[in-house]
Amino acid sequence: MASEKQRRVLEAANEMFFRYGYRRTTMGDIAKAAGMSRPALYLVYPSKEEIFKAGVISFMEDALGEIEAGLGARDSMREKLEYAFDIWLIRPYEVIDRLPDAKDLLDNAHGAAGEEMLQAKARFEGLLTNILEPLTGNAPASGMTAAQVAHLMAFSVISFKENAKDVEELRSLIDGLITMTMATLGVTEAIPADRAINA
Repeated sequence: MASEKQRRVLEAANEMFFRYGYRRTTMGDIAKAAGMSRPALYLVYPSKEEIFKAGVISFMEDALGEIEAGLGARDSMREKLEYAFDIWLIRPYEVIDRLPDAKDLLDNAHGAAGEEMLQAKARFEGLLTNILEPLTGNAPASGMTAAQVAHLMAFSVISFKENAKDVEELRSLIDGLITMTMATLGVTEAIPADRAINA
């Protein structure tokens, strides 16, 4: 668990990273935003890379925790899947999309916390599997297990995120994926008319 000083540094660093991007943010920027001297900052975190890595890990843990805590309040498969993808993918996309200087954060996140990101993605797939499991069982009509369907969905949305022109298209693509998945599993919840895939 992060100490109070570590939390203060991470909050200040997030503000600077989102404002200026990873490359342009300096330890001096972070120290000033955190209200401490650079020597004091170096006692908490030895480098910008360590601060960034801790921030990426904290972000993923918070997102996964929010998904886990909120799934029980959603009743249908569509609501659960929309909720999970909204927190995991759409919210971060919206933030980066609004802040052009922060677009290098995603590229640097893979280098700074690659192994931790893989573990977090595996946990996210596990959450998707748990959502799908009651309807797929171990031998769904598609011939795929819930874990296989979850893996396919998780990999598909990575391509959506990289190629969508804006958040509306990203949301529409995810809605389409959810609709196709549910149709394959024999679930008949229709996609809301206001979020149909654009031709």
